[in-house]
Amino acid sequence: MQKTKNIFNEIILFFKNLWLNKSQKKVWIPLVVILIVTLYMMFGGKSSKDVSIYKVEVKEFIQNVSLTGKVISAKNVDMGFETSGRVGKVNVKVGDRVKKEQVIASLQNGEAVSGLQKASAQLSQTQGASRREEVAIAEGDLIGAQNDVDLSRQSFEIELQNVYNKADEAIRSKVDNSFENPRSVNPQFKYAIDQNSSLKQKLSDDRVKIGEMLPKWEIKNNINEIDQVKVYVGQVQLFINDANNAISIVAEKSTATDSNYSSIQSQKTDISLARTNFTIAINSLNQAQITYKNKITALNRAENNLRLKQSGGTQDEVAIQRAVVTSAQAFVQKTIITAPFDGIITKVDIKEGEISSPNTPVITLLNDGEYQIETYVSENDVAKLKVEQKTKITLDAYGRDVFFEGSIISIDPAETIKDGVSTYRTKIQFIGKDERVKSGMTTNIDIETDRRASVISIPQSGIILENGLKKVYVLTDQSCVKNNSCATNLKKMKDVKKVEIKTGEINNNGDIEIISGLENNQTIIYGKK
Repeated sequence: MQKTKNIFNEIILFFKNLWLNKSQKKVWIPLVVILIVTLYMMFGGKSSKDVSIYKVEVKEFIQNVSLTGKVISAKNVDMGFETSGRVGKVNVKVGDRVKKEQVIASLQNGEAVSGLQKASAQLSQTQGASRREEVAIAEGDLIGAQNDVDLSRQSFEIELQNVYNKADEAIRSKVDNSFENPRSVNPQFKYAIDQNSSLKQKLSDDRVKIGEMLPKWEIKNNINEIDQVKVYVGQVQLFINDANNAISIVAEKSTATDSNYSSIQSQKTDISLARTNFTIAINSLNQAQITYKNKITALNRAENNLRLKQSGGTQDEVAIQRAVVTSAQAFVQKTIITAPFDGIITKVDIKEGEISSPNTPVITLLNDGEYQIETYVSENDVAKLKVEQKTKITLDAYGRDVFFEGSIISIDPAETIKDGVSTYRTKIQFIGKDERVKSGMTTNIDIETDRRASVISIPQSGIILENGLKKVYVLTDQSCVKNNSCATNLKKMKDVKKVEIKTGEINNNGDIEIISGLENNQTIIYGKK
């Protein structure tokens, strides 16, 4: 370096003397310019300060994905009853803290709870043989149930006979008074029905059918033929209704001066009363039938109960009764709102005594102390993340030196467009509760996505692109490092060779992984940018 400086000093002195010789200025000035350019090309250009030298080494490779996000509540649920009913109890108000499975509100459910208790008791009985006293009670219940069936059957049979009698009386003693030859093959309604001749003809035709049907009804009038009896009842009721309509039309048209006025009015009253009495008889028959069926059902239950108490339930019977208990429990649960997790009540929209509709949100619960982070990951980084990856978190509120731990719990499969760019919503769960964490805080997240030992990596600026290929300059002789002449070597491509490389991922420092092309302890050289 000192030798080069001395040469420059001698050259400068020579040109200084030459410049003082005015007679030769015109000749030497161009030569001076050419010489200066030549010297610059020889000794100028890139200095050692304009190039970088990097020794290739095998070292640990670490890659992180850095994100920002917002703290959100991990759980926020709207709750309501699953069935309708009157609200019996509201056990909370806004701001109250509740524990998981704590009863928050309930409907008036005494009947449902009683049903559950009975089903549970029945299950206990089914699972094992009962005591002698219980068997005796069950036997007594069976006798009572049988007696009830006998009594209800008698009542049912009485009502069957009564409805037949009312039908026969209504037709033959009341309606027939409005007919000529009512029991013949050609009965005729006595009176003209203005503008409704079809009704008069229908009455005549139906009276013939009723005359044929009543004897059949009398024969089949028993409990075993109840379905056919109901058909007969319907036919008679329709006939009586038509007769009542017809006589009402005739009575409305008649006047006190008509010779048969009194007779018409009397027939109208008789038919109307007969229709009422027949309707009452039908209702009594229907009620007697319902009572009889209920008593039969009660008898079956009593028989089953006695059998269970005498022998204990079979495996199938126990399973059936257990299912009954489960169903009763589910019904009771529909009348209760319980907390699905620890939390704080943030809304109460019901009052005791109000009627609540099913599946209508009435109470809101916010989780207590469990928070998540919602962040959005670019499509370039999302493939590096996976559920259950650990994360290191800082909150702007507490600075970069206070760390929290977290874990990825979900990554949306579908993209979310943010500022025109595809991103993927990702949720991170804080590990453990920390009272310092509040909903809405800004977070910074670091996620280690790759850590490998013995990886070669170099600065990205050391790579040149040539016809789409990645290459680096490798020093074949590293002596220029000692004499500070590597810049000249790079310029002249002296002791330098161009090597093609293949690259991989980029680490936290911005260095790029070298998959092939370079070896440990090689030295690359590149110009500073």
